[in-house]
Amino acid sequence: MLRSFARSLRETPLQRFHSIIIGSHFGGCNEATFRLHRDSGLDRIVRPTAIDLFILMPLYIGEKLGAEFSDGSGVPEVDIAVDPLEGTNLCATGAAGAITVLAASEAGGLLNAPDCYMEKIVVGPSCKEAVELDAPVADNLKNIATRLNRDVQDLTVVVLERPRHEKLIAEIRAAGARIRLISDGDLSAGIAAAVIGTGVHAVMGSGGAPEGVITAAAIRCLNGYMVGRLVINKPELEERIARMGIRDKNRIY
Repeated sequence: MLRSFARSLRETPLQRFHSIIIGSHFGGCNEATFRLHRDSGLDRIVRPTAIDLFILMPLYIGEKLGAEFSDGSGVPEVDIAVDPLEGTNLCATGAAGAITVLAASEAGGLLNAPDCYMEKIVVGPSCKEAVELDAPVADNLKNIATRLNRDVQDLTVVVLERPRHEKLIAEIRAAGARIRLISDGDLSAGIAAAVIGTGVHAVMGSGGAPEGVITAAAIRCLNGYMVGRLVINKPELEERIARMGIRDKNRIY
């Protein structure tokens, strides 16, 4: 089923069309304008695909897209989590590091995450089950260093440069590890943490929950390890996750 979906995307010229749309506006407009071009481009790719799609993020959460086969035969049901441009601000300002990403599963295989933050720790295959969200930062770093057979001082941790991460950054530095601050694109950083030779040993902090779903899918494909928990800190978010079928707001994924 998923192979059929992937093949149908590869075969459409609209895949190239989306790249052309994004490239034509690279570094030429603000982030809000860029989002309009980004979303319209991907929508024109997935809507005519011969498959029953249920979108989990972030274009039109919950919308069903897709088309039927011309012979009237049934189409498979697929959930997709898609970010037509991860690092929108990077591309809008002409910086490097933006990517287009899409994760797909059989129906029900992806977390239907609301548009909120998610606490995340991402590490590579050697560090499976070596980190915990509620463990002290210093303990997690020691465990990572042990698994990688190196000192904590030789670790590089990627963190989104946000005011909410000031305490986390201070704790990482106090433990002796190096920090690579990024302005956007924690999904790309998560992938880097699971690939040997990137110089990234972990990603810590909170970022978008929908992006966390795609990161988790990528990490599973790369045999890495990720833990995440939704940040539900407003009554309206509690009501929203209840409508989306999430019963335990404190669950660690």
